[in-house]
Amino acid sequence: MAVGLWETALVMHARRTGAGLTDFLMLGRQSLALSPAMLEHLFACYDTDLRGVDLNTQTWAEPLFEQLGASRVESLDFSDYEGARLIHDMNRPWPESHPPEQFDVVFDGGTLEHVFNLPQALLNAMDLVRPGGCLLSVSPADGWLGHGFYQPQPELFFRFLTPENGFRLDGLWLAEFGPAPAKSRLFRLKDPAVSGCRPLVPGRRPLVMLVHATKLAERTGAPAWPGQSNYTAMWNEAAGGASPQRRASWLKRLFKAALPDGITLPVKRWRQRRHHARLARNAWQEVHRLESTTTEAT
Repeated sequence: MAVGLWETALVMHARRTGAGLTDFLMLGRQSLALSPAMLEHLFACYDTDLRGVDLNTQTWAEPLFEQLGASRVESLDFSDYEGARLIHDMNRPWPESHPPEQFDVVFDGGTLEHVFNLPQALLNAMDLVRPGGCLLSVSPADGWLGHGFYQPQPELFFRFLTPENGFRLDGLWLAEFGPAPAKSRLFRLKDPAVSGCRPLVPGRRPLVMLVHATKLAERTGAPAWPGQSNYTAMWNEAAGGASPQRRASWLKRLFKAALPDGITLPVKRWRQRRHHARLARNAWQEVHRLESTTTEAT
């Protein structure tokens, strides 16, 4: 686990939107994976000068986060072999007798996808954020086979980081992973429940997902387990009866019944592909930097 271009950009973005970084927690102790070219790119995009960071002697990321405004940087891990102070198996809930310490920022730079019990690990991370603080996550999204147990999808965060669970999702992006910042593209995603389509992003490299969420309040009771938005919409539509737009006239049904499957099936598939392609163009937007937008504004 290491802090590179997009991890640093996400923390910069959170700071620019007003997030306090005073008490900062890393899930897993993060090392540094920045280059001079990345620091130049971050300065150009976010007007934050980190070019004085000593990349030759600094192994861990604490000095970087302190330079960005953190007063205290801690790390949590399964063991203390890399010097983490907080030790917990994220597969398991926090013991009721030892509620978790809370932080202004909980930073997942690539840990949750390595925990088999991912829902519990995400709940734990959410519990570690104090109300008003933020959860920042960078995880593999595509092209990372063998990296961990999972490649989390945008739908997971759109559906779970919700007010019902005490959170507001402020932004979600996909970014191309690679050593050349100028050639790495960044895409802001819309909520599939809003766009009506899964965001099929034309990445040319492996993609990482960047998540910024704010904790509104403590969750009370059991989590609100979500369903996937497109299936939920179909179930709700079916429960309410077919919409008028989908009711074919008797003449149209008679005409379709008279045609052989060899004609109707290819036409149906072509119409479906055209429909989803049109929706997909509105499901994401290429941007030059992380911007201060919320899911409601997208």
